[in-house]
Amino acid sequence: EKMSHSPEMVVRLRLPASTCTLTLTHSMPCAEVLRQISEASQIVVDRLIVSTGFPPAPVLLEPPERPIGELLAHMDTIMVKDSAISVLGGQAGGPGAAGVPPKPRKPQAKKGTQSTSTTPAHSGVTTLSDVGSSGGGQSGSKKRAMASADAGKPPRGKRRAVGALQLGSKEGISESLVAAVSRNKGDAADPALAFFKAAAGSALLHHQEEVLANERFKAALAGTFEMTQGTGAYRADGTATECIVRFKTGRMFKEETFELLSVPELRGVVQAVLDQFSAEAEASSLHLLKPFKMAHVSPRVFWNIVHHFGGDVSQGLRQLVPAQEWVFLDEREKRPSEKARSNERQAATEREEKASRERKRSAVRARVSATASFADTSAAATDAPPVEGAHAEEAPGEKGHSVAQAVSNSVQEAEEAEEVEEVEEAEEAE
Repeated sequence: EKMSHSPEMVVRLRLPASTCTLTLTHSMPCAEVLRQISEASQIVVDRLIVSTGFPPAPVLLEPPERPIGELLAHMDTIMVKDSAISVLGGQAGGPGAAGVPPKPRKPQAKKGTQSTSTTPAHSGVTTLSDVGSSGGGQSGSKKRAMASADAGKPPRGKRRAVGALQLGSKEGISESLVAAVSRNKGDAADPALAFFKAAAGSALLHHQEEVLANERFKAALAGTFEMTQGTGAYRADGTATECIVRFKTGRMFKEETFELLSVPELRGVVQAVLDQFSAEAEASSLHLLKPFKMAHVSPRVFWNIVHHFGGDVSQGLRQLVPAQEWVFLDEREKRPSEKARSNERQAATEREEKASRERKRSAVRARVSATASFADTSAAATDAPPVEGAHAEEAPGEKGHSVAQAVSNSVQEAEEAEEVEEVEEAEEAE
């Protein structure tokens, strides 16, 4: 008996594509509950499959006038499926539908036993019983038998890989992101929700680490920290191998334990970082040695510098490696603005266009030069005495005239091309 003293009850619906809640009363009849479930799921009442519990078991919401409080309890989860596309204990629309009890399953024959077949021996149809009696070495017969058995079944659609990340519209992504950062657990099997939960958790963890690094940096500068040597292990010279630092974070105090390094060891670590990042391609990575960045990426090195040289980490680095130019410690990281990046892209486009025009000019000049050279060669051939027995195809005067005309046309084309380019450059300058 699931009746409760509260007049209202809330049930959670797990629909095929989403989840929602319904607010019911304990005295509400089953027919009205089915109607509300049908409206929420957009599935007609005759095709509803309603299950609850774990593992899910069908719920018979009948008779129609029966109070729902006798079948469900407050905050129960109800799984709703469409019998037209779902298979729950049998064929679509069969067992498991609302108001229809599930049919008992027929006992299956054990592996290795032969089932009786009413198919004639020479009908040309291969059955599973024939395959079972053919022995274990007939793999081809088994495949043909399975193909024959599946011949009458409807073709199956493509199955999507379980756990594949499917991101739809912007609205769907927004809903998944909101569900990821809310307290509601949502559908644990949704890969998009799991992805956004992991991304939100990673971003939150990174933000918390940055806040803690800022607290380390402020405590070191202000000198509001206390260091005590650990008593767990010692080196051969009697010095401790660990140190405990206590500093204030907000309204609370935090303790961190770090490994103590000697000054030569610390100098070796910093020098190795400088040697690695001093190359021109990785010079921008030197900003990781700035005190507030070091407090984030390497708290051990940060607290060791504070331990040996005091809270001013920049001054400690200068004392630790005096031969290094530490100018970048006081420089701000320069990031070009969007306008600067746009100007740079526009300048690159203009340079490319100017280079293209220069290539065209060079091509025209080369063509004019080749035409002029050809004209000189033709003129020299015209002035030469004719060979005996040769028949000239055209008069020398006509040939010289055609060559001169070709040279004149090429020069004119080159001048026109240069004029057009000069006009274009003037328009761009304006």
